Amino acid sequence: MTRTSATLKSISAMAVMRMLKYSPRLAIHKRSSFDGYLMKTALIAENDVVRQSVFAGTTLFNDGIDARFDRMTRLAQQTFNAPFALVSLIDHERLLLKSRQGLDIQEIALEHSFCRVAILDSVPLIVEDTLNDERFSAIPLVKKAPHIRFYAGAPLHTASGQRVGALCLMDSQPRSFTDAQMAMLCDMAGMVEELIQTDIGNRESQTELATALRKSERRARLVIEGTRVGTWQWNVQTGETVFNERWASIVGYTLEELSPTSIETWLSLAHPDDLATSEALLKAHFAGETESYDCKARMRHKLGHWVWVHDRGQVFDRTPEGEPLLMYGTHADITDEVAAQQALQASRDELASLLSNMPGVTYRCLPDEKWTMLYISGQIDRISGYPAGDLLGNTRISYADLIHPDDAPFIDEAIAKAKRLNESWHLEYRICHRDGTWRWVEERGNWVAGDTKHPKIMEGFIVDITREHEARTQLRSHHDALLLLNDIAFNPFETLDAKIQHALLKAKQYLGLDLAILSQIEGDVYTVRWVDAEVDAGIHAGQRFTLGHTWCQLLFSGERKELFIANVPKSEFYSHPCYQAIPLGAYVGIVIEAEGQVFGTLNFSAAHTRSAAFDESETLFLRLLARWLSDTLANSLSNERITKLMAQLPGIIYQYRLFPDGRAIFPFSSPQIQDLYGLTSQQAASDATPLFKLIHPDDLEHVAATIAHSANTLEDWHAVYRVSTNDGTYRWIAGQARPEKLTDGSTLWHGYLHDIHDQELARQALKRNESRLRGLFEFAPIGIALNDLETGQFIDLNDALTRPSGYSREEFVKLSNWDLTPKEYQAEEEKALARLRTNGKYGPFEKEYIRKNGSRYPVRLQGMLSQV
Repeated sequence: MTRTSATLKSISAMAVMRMLKYSPRLAIHKRSSFDGYLMKTALIAENDVVRQSVFAGTTLFNDGIDARFDRMTRLAQQTFNAPFALVSLIDHERLLLKSRQGLDIQEIALEHSFCRVAILDSVPLIVEDTLNDERFSAIPLVKKAPHIRFYAGAPLHTASGQRVGALCLMDSQPRSFTDAQMAMLCDMAGMVEELIQTDIGNRESQTELATALRKSERRARLVIEGTRVGTWQWNVQTGETVFNERWASIVGYTLEELSPTSIETWLSLAHPDDLATSEALLKAHFAGETESYDCKARMRHKLGHWVWVHDRGQVFDRTPEGEPLLMYGTHADITDEVAAQQALQASRDELASLLSNMPGVTYRCLPDEKWTMLYISGQIDRISGYPAGDLLGNTRISYADLIHPDDAPFIDEAIAKAKRLNESWHLEYRICHRDGTWRWVEERGNWVAGDTKHPKIMEGFIVDITREHEARTQLRSHHDALLLLNDIAFNPFETLDAKIQHALLKAKQYLGLDLAILSQIEGDVYTVRWVDAEVDAGIHAGQRFTLGHTWCQLLFSGERKELFIANVPKSEFYSHPCYQAIPLGAYVGIVIEAEGQVFGTLNFSAAHTRSAAFDESETLFLRLLARWLSDTLANSLSNERITKLMAQLPGIIYQYRLFPDGRAIFPFSSPQIQDLYGLTSQQAASDATPLFKLIHPDDLEHVAATIAHSANTLEDWHAVYRVSTNDGTYRWIAGQARPEKLTDGSTLWHGYLHDIHDQELARQALKRNESRLRGLFEFAPIGIALNDLETGQFIDLNDALTRPSGYSREEFVKLSNWDLTPKEYQAEEEKALARLRTNGKYGPFEKEYIRKNGSRYPVRLQGMLSQV
């Protein structure tokens, strides 16, 4: 047996004898009896006379603080890492604090003390949380500073067995107390008893006192060795040091290897980066600014690595000038503790870094009307303009306050439905930024388990999709506008009047206005040439007005050629004479030119105002419509005018003709064809072959097949393919067209081509990510499977699942969960499946699977319900 284990065994034996062979935990419970406490309290007064006679003739109550007891309380304070350590003695109705560490009072009323209970029995009193003990929860030390939450007190006995006080530890935090710690506390109480008994007897010689001191010191050493703590003594003035064997072993040496020791021994092993901190803490303690020296630092091990140590110490003696002389302390190995803390911090940092680098906001909130945030990541600042702290607990604003009022009802309904169906939700809605603008966000969330007060709480992920939403909205608006323009431009009407009347009707409906006019202006005369209005509007084709009496005068009063006024009363034209004469709510005017000369104006108006300004799609539509009208009016330049109109589009509008003999041409194509294919419209009109040579070889066969299929079925043609550019790279192109059969057997397509390179790259990246996820599934080290709930049939699985079974993957997938499950597990399996149907979760559930050879192997199953 080693010396340390022998010492621990000795301490444990003494502890058992001191506690009268009671189990420490059992003693705690017995002493928690409040009825027993009331009966025993009455004995305190009866025993007080005996106690006073015991202390008669001593100086224990007269001399106040005693250095001998101070050494014991300091030792106890450091050994148990307790903020407060006391030696208390009962004197009538008061409790004298003979020695105190951490508490700056000399005495306490006995009725307000822990000691009044601690002396009722010979076993220690342990109170792990005073707030849960009705005997102490209301005393001043608990209710007021220092707010004691933990107490451990060992009663002090005289030679005759009379209990006269206690050695106690206290803490402002609840804590537990092990059996080994209780044994050490009893041993220390024994040392204090020896000092008390020495004073009480006052008959021992100096030799006997020295013997008692040596015994106390020996017992102190045993306690220290039992805690596996190094000790040190330092003469601050000379630099001499005394270390114990444990101090040396912490850094991998024996004490003999380090001898002779001095403060330089310590400094030579200390990490250079920690010396400044240690020196600052020492100076603060030497100056009396701190009660003790407490430092965590690194020391170099004999093997070359660094170990973390926790040094605690105090100055015990000073020179006559008040300078520190002798300092004593402990030296504990905390390497494992620091490593655990560093690993925990690294994990927290990793999680924080992961969350901070995610493109959206993660959150957890209560299911109340305010969406009270329990957690929300810092990215919320980018979306809302508010830091996370403003939303946590609704500190300054709640998340619900940010949601657009028009969106809140359907959000609440969708989330309630998700809770009812036990499924996730996916929403798009608007939130108000701090600057007053509205941001579109996409949210994906789930209901998760909470606490007793809130059994279900919400967790989710929010991404700012304002740009994407605006782009989609704009794309849809552009698409609608272009479709309408296409309807207007390729209408079946043959006469000019019919074409323009059709255009005015469609445009008026698209804009949501009341009146549409295409005028002709000759000098100062404004003539209504074409009009679309209600019968009772009082305006018709052929009417003439003086230009100065119309709103169109605004188009000729300066350099402006167009006006888009959504709310006239709030515009600069509110005070204009034309508004006083003809008070409109909204007005659009564009100058129409034909063959380089002003023909007239295109006007739209309404008596009511618009709720929003004319957007980009509407203004683009009106401008393009005006150009089409100009081209239509200039019939001789129609092809050129249409080409200019098409030039404003983001892609190519074209006609593609395939002859029965296989020849192909582009009878018409907008100028953008040269940007995309490097050919002019005229070159493409004579031969389409060069365009096909620019298609990526891997895509050419597919494009040809789709054209052939569209020609045979007259179904719309759609294709996505790559086209070579001038620099040798390829760009993705999307095309769509509608075919028609001509009388000569040719097929003529009317269509649209546009560059989708960026969108296609994004789609391919998404596909690759999906492939990576499949790889994680296939190469996972644990078995993963997808089973049919009703039949148990395996739908999909990875190799890790089949490996221990002896089946091949092809054989395994033909089996069901029931084929692999022994019959004795059927009842439990049915229960697990019933819970799965109820709450969507399966397991964890441990059972066995049957191998191909008939043997069995244990499995632990856990899963969830998924909708395929």
